[in-house]
Amino acid sequence: MVTDLRIVKTRKAIREAFLRLRASGVPVSKVKVKDICDLALVNPSTFYKHYLDVYDLNDKLEDETIDAMLEHYPDKDKILSDPTAFLNGWRPAIDSQIDDLRVLFAGRPEAMFRKIESMLVERYSARAANERERIAAVFSIAGALHSLGLLKLEGGQSDDEIIAAVVENLNAIAARIPDGR
Repeated sequence: MVTDLRIVKTRKAIREAFLRLRASGVPVSKVKVKDICDLALVNPSTFYKHYLDVYDLNDKLEDETIDAMLEHYPDKDKILSDPTAFLNGWRPAIDSQIDDLRVLFAGRPEAMFRKIESMLVERYSARAANERERIAAVFSIAGALHSLGLLKLEGGQSDDEIIAAVVENLNAIAARIPDGR
């Protein structure tokens, strides 16, 4: 964890400048390091001490935002034990970071769900007691996120029938997994 206040402030300024540029409609491919540095009031050499390029900055901000979202998601570990809680926890978790998620993944909600899926699969694969549990968890994560990805991220209401069907399937999978954790 970075504790040097100067580094924290510099990264925060760079992050805010980048997000401001992206929020104004500038695609990642058109964001220039000079523009970020001008807004953040830092030198390009300072930017390059922290990030390789604009794409590295974007990727790290996506990861940080998803990590922050998962921190606001107390039921992320309940995919097999309580699928209903797992699914119902998504909206508040996403809402906790919705502004940054909309900016970073503008027009690419599928990329956001793929990245979340990857992070959760990595987490569950490390925790699985056996191969069967790992496969069930990966299948459940992918299925739940795909189903949730079909729901409207942009302020739409959750479709209770879709969530109920996903929960039913997750419960059926969870019932077949031996407890031996």
